[in-house]
Amino acid sequence: MIPVRLRLHNFMCYRGDATLDLSGIQLACLSGENGHGKSALLDALTYALWGEARARREEDLITLGMDEMEVELEFLLGSERYRVIRKRSKRGRTRQSALELQLWDGERFQAQTGTSARETQARISALLRMSYDTFINSAFLLQGRADEFARKPAGERKQILGEILGLSAYDEYEQKTRERVKQLEEETLRLNAEIMAIQQELKEKPQREAELARCEREFAQVDVKLRDAEATLQRLRDEKRELDLKARQASELELRMLSARRELQQLDSDAAAKRATIATYTTRVNDGARISDGFAQLQQMRQRNDALNELLKQSLKLTSEQSQLEHVVREQRQLLDFQLRQAEEQVGQLEAQIADADARAPELENVRQRLSALNAKEEERDQLRETRESLTTEATELRVANQQLLTHMKGLEEKIALLQSAAAACPLCGQPISADEAARLREQYTREGKQSREQYDTNVERMNQRTHQTEGIKRALTKLEQDLRAKPATQGHEARLTDLMQRAEVAQADYAQRQADVEVMRATLEQKQYAVEQQKRLEKINTRLGALGYKPDEHETIREQLAELSLFEQEHSQLQVARERLDAEREVLRHLDANSARVRQLLATDESQWLALKGELARLDDVTRSAQQQQAVVNDLQGRQAALNRQLGAARQFVEHAKQMEVTLVARQKQLKENQSERALFEELRVAFGKKGVQAMLIEAAIPEIEQEANALLNQMTDGRMQVRFETQREKVTAKQGESATIETLDIVISDDLGPRNYEMFSGGEAFRVNFAVRIALSKLLARRAGARLQTLVIDEGFGTQDAHGRERLVEAINAVRDQFECILVITHIEELKDMFPVRIDVVKTGSGSSIFVN
Repeated sequence: MIPVRLRLHNFMCYRGDATLDLSGIQLACLSGENGHGKSALLDALTYALWGEARARREEDLITLGMDEMEVELEFLLGSERYRVIRKRSKRGRTRQSALELQLWDGERFQAQTGTSARETQARISALLRMSYDTFINSAFLLQGRADEFARKPAGERKQILGEILGLSAYDEYEQKTRERVKQLEEETLRLNAEIMAIQQELKEKPQREAELARCEREFAQVDVKLRDAEATLQRLRDEKRELDLKARQASELELRMLSARRELQQLDSDAAAKRATIATYTTRVNDGARISDGFAQLQQMRQRNDALNELLKQSLKLTSEQSQLEHVVREQRQLLDFQLRQAEEQVGQLEAQIADADARAPELENVRQRLSALNAKEEERDQLRETRESLTTEATELRVANQQLLTHMKGLEEKIALLQSAAAACPLCGQPISADEAARLREQYTREGKQSREQYDTNVERMNQRTHQTEGIKRALTKLEQDLRAKPATQGHEARLTDLMQRAEVAQADYAQRQADVEVMRATLEQKQYAVEQQKRLEKINTRLGALGYKPDEHETIREQLAELSLFEQEHSQLQVARERLDAEREVLRHLDANSARVRQLLATDESQWLALKGELARLDDVTRSAQQQQAVVNDLQGRQAALNRQLGAARQFVEHAKQMEVTLVARQKQLKENQSERALFEELRVAFGKKGVQAMLIEAAIPEIEQEANALLNQMTDGRMQVRFETQREKVTAKQGESATIETLDIVISDDLGPRNYEMFSGGEAFRVNFAVRIALSKLLARRAGARLQTLVIDEGFGTQDAHGRERLVEAINAVRDQFECILVITHIEELKDMFPVRIDVVKTGSGSSIFVN
């Protein structure tokens, strides 16, 4: 795996977007101050590939104050170019992740992402053929973890070495063989149990064969008895079936006789009804002359009623129009009358309004005189307020002046006191002065003090005068304010009276017109000059109604006669029906009488057959009881036969099953033997694939290679003073009898000029050299193995523990292995090391986040 391009967005200290382009870089120094974000770039690399970094939680990798992050890594793997994009967001309590895998096809990246993040991560791990722990313990020397491989327990070191050597496949083989052994053990237990069950079951075979012979004998005896009983039962059933048929025939005859009796009853009833109908029809035919005369009179009355109905229709139409016109005329008269009353009321109101205004004119004059007096008082009040404000201002100025005079006089007194001392000094500059000069100054200050006091007293007298004047003004203002409280009410009264006078003037102008309107409306009502057109049309309609000649009394008499004669219409209709139906009804009566005679003859025949069947059915009960008793005998024999048949079937089934079990027993015994042989074979394979088998052999074969590579680097870094050796076995401190005296391990033994010592006894610089040599050796081994394609080396610490000579040696060691890696990144903040590398990548932290610069 060779990193080509790394892009970060809101990842740790990289706020916003930051990109590191490693294309074409084979050896580079990643430099910057501590905390500026060097190690964060390596965290981004491992986080993109495995979702792992130094942080305990993924949310801790998001830039402070942000709610999402993204890391994008492009890398080469063999001849292919891949891109991995991993995202994480947090919004409230919601956490979401996304992972994408893409492959470059020469023009663009094509998606290789699985159906889930777990599946996509499995594809990435399968491509790299390496876990996060294996990566950071081989070619990734992380800050604070350079000694992780050396400090791990021997068992874990051996496990990591096994992963580097690709021995995990043997762990899978061992697990599969272990599972197969377990399956075979379970299969063996199942086969043994099945064989024991078959053998136990076969012990009952002789007893079941004897039971089968007994059941066959009893079954044959019961079968003979059952056939005889069934023949007797069948004879009784046949006899009962014949009697049941005759019983059904007797029931059918009973039903037919009942139906015949009902039919005779209905025929007799219908015949009686027909005779009554014929009698009614005959009576109506005999009364035909009276009914025809009455019906003819009814027809004449109807014709006269129709003529009167037509006159009534015309009369109603004219009456409706008459009513509408009368309504219009009446509404017009009422409207005019209403308008007249309103106009008369308005004239009366105008007269009252004019009279009221004339009466209140003196009152208005009086109010205006009072309002003028109040306005004069208001002007007087405003003048007094101005005078009060002026006096108050002057008093305030005098008070301030006196405060200044007091301060000035106090200062003069202090200066005079200073000038009265034996060693007098100038109050202004502090320089010593003569006695004459001091006396002159005292006299001057005394004179100024007297003048200030006189001015102070004058100001006090003036302030007292102003205070006395202000008190007098306040009393006058109080009296004026009391008087002016009546002004708003007076103004309102004056406004109301003024409005009343103005409305009276308008009323005076409107009065004459309103009086003229009243006279016009009175004349219109008296002369009926309203709805003139409607009144003319109303006169014409009254004339037409008089000429129509409709007589309501005559019409009412005709209606009464029609009501009396209406019965003849129904009687005439019934007469017509009687004449038409009389002969037909007589023919129907004849057919009813004939049907009645036929039904009586059939009923007599059925009654004779029914009596004959009743005699034969006397022995039906005896036959039924005999059949039931014989059925019980047959049921008992069938039950015994069924029980014997079940016993016989069970016995036969067991005998047949026993024969099959004998064959199965031979097959299971053979299968058990094959199973035991296969289990022994897989037990041997499990041991061979285990840690002490092939894996131990491969590790033993790789140890010399690791030691050789590590010691070559140590020799270069320490001038041949240090060597490292790996021990894969050591003797047990205590061993039980029969156990091996050695145990599998992976101990690191370090030797220097003083001899072999524990790892913890070496200084930080020496320990780092050993860790560096071992880790480089592991990385080179990993790069040469086909199980993982790792071509990148990252060193994130260690130079600070070395002196200047040690650092030079480390740089030489890195240059010595640079041809074996496609990309080597060395992280440091030591200034003198930065110029030892062909490419320098600077990481600088600013207020808006860390930035990357490639030099």
